[in-house]
Amino acid sequence: MLNVGNKSNARQQVQRRSAAHYRYALSMYQDAPVVEVTLEEFESYSIDRLHVLKTVEMHRVRGGNPRETEVKVDKALNMYLPMRTSEDREKDQLSHFILRMAFCHTEELRRWFLAHESYLFKHRLDRATREDKMHFMRTNGLIYEQVPGISTPSSNPRSIISCVHLSKQLAVAFRKFGGSAASRDDRLMPVLKNLAKHHIGPDYSTAPVASGNAITAAMVDGLSKTSMPLCMKSLHLALTTQSHLKHGGRMQYGLFLKGMGLQLDDAIEFWRKEFCKKINVDDFNKKYAYNIRHNYGKEGKRKDYTPLNCMKIITSDPPKQGEYHGTYELQLVFMYRESR
Repeated sequence: MLNVGNKSNARQQVQRRSAAHYRYALSMYQDAPVVEVTLEEFESYSIDRLHVLKTVEMHRVRGGNPRETEVKVDKALNMYLPMRTSEDREKDQLSHFILRMAFCHTEELRRWFLAHESYLFKHRLDRATREDKMHFMRTNGLIYEQVPGISTPSSNPRSIISCVHLSKQLAVAFRKFGGSAASRDDRLMPVLKNLAKHHIGPDYSTAPVASGNAITAAMVDGLSKTSMPLCMKSLHLALTTQSHLKHGGRMQYGLFLKGMGLQLDDAIEFWRKEFCKKINVDDFNKKYAYNIRHNYGKEGKRKDYTPLNCMKIITSDPPKQGEYHGTYELQLVFMYRESR
């Protein structure tokens, strides 16, 4: 249980746990800490942990050398979440449970938190001392006997167990949160909402489509070089080099251009110009023009679709062979394969 107090009495009512309780670095985060913290600590601890998780995300999305990712994560941990003292380890516990409250509300948030916390656990497990590992196994009932002459698979069972445990705990946290004191605390709710909203990337799903800054079809190529995020730039590159995008890629990029201010007539002109390098205008009008008008709310249910947010794109199904989606690290792989 986390109680948030002011600076003058935060530690007078509830004494912090003994140093012995936070002696070891590895934790499955099974028990929420019973401690009172200031509102400043509540916010700063959670932001520090989020810095680490964002470092994990950034370097995993970029791909590249795994060793480089490990070095960057080590640097972030040393700066924001060191584990040298019992106070450091207490902060680690507190920050985990604060973010658990912030990221338990939707499936997308839970998946993001689970993926990056699981990586962080495995990263720490690989660097843990033998004493820490043995204590972790004993306290979590992971008793194994060494069998001579038999090799084990490379997948680490402890990291898998941690992932399953955390996934269940996030679901439990979501069910309990509605009746918790935190959900009714006017001081905490803005902090929790901002943690989830502002540190995963901008959410365009509720943003109004640009109106005063309309762009034309002729402007798109130039804007792709100066004003687009890498994920959309990769979709533009795929479109202009392949003269085609399949449905998922068209949906992502088309709604992004709509959000930038590309009006319906210009959108049809833009897509027709690119697609008609390989097909004729009649085929384009029959196969693709309807979907463009549908995205703008002019066909079907006439729903005014908005651009997909970063989390929706990241957690969507990865592109298959011949497909391009806004997950940048995968675009390079598929472009390389198809160029061979």
